[in-house]
Amino acid sequence: MKLLPLALSGNAVFSSISGVLLATLSRSIAAIFEASSPIPFLLVGVGLLFFAYTIWIEIKPQRPGKVMAIIIQDLLWVLASIVILIIRPFHISEIGYAIIAWIAGCVLLFAILQAWGWWKKPKLEA
Repeated sequence: MKLLPLALSGNAVFSSISGVLLATLSRSIAAIFEASSPIPFLLVGVGLLFFAYTIWIEIKPQRPGKVMAIIIQDLLWVLASIVILIIRPFHISEIGYAIIAWIAGCVLLFAILQAWGWWKKPKLEA
């Protein structure tokens, strides 16, 4: 399998699993984060499921604008995570911040692999 569809598939699986876990276990995850409400976790989970869907439908056609949008969204996630880790605006546990950092690292890896795969992809379409 070529790098781009492999990276997109990995991102889709990771986002799907994360979205399902956040949406279905939002109370338990909020407890791990020592957060006062599970609602933000539920909302992020639902958003991730939509994002995962957009990746799943793009694995085969790999349209330039759509793939670039996926890469940009991944990079924005990483940037937002870095800001959260630096500013620490939420009253959550250190484990919560560590989880945010770990997930940001995974998402950054997907963005890099997708960008590299896109760059290496033969450009046959105009």
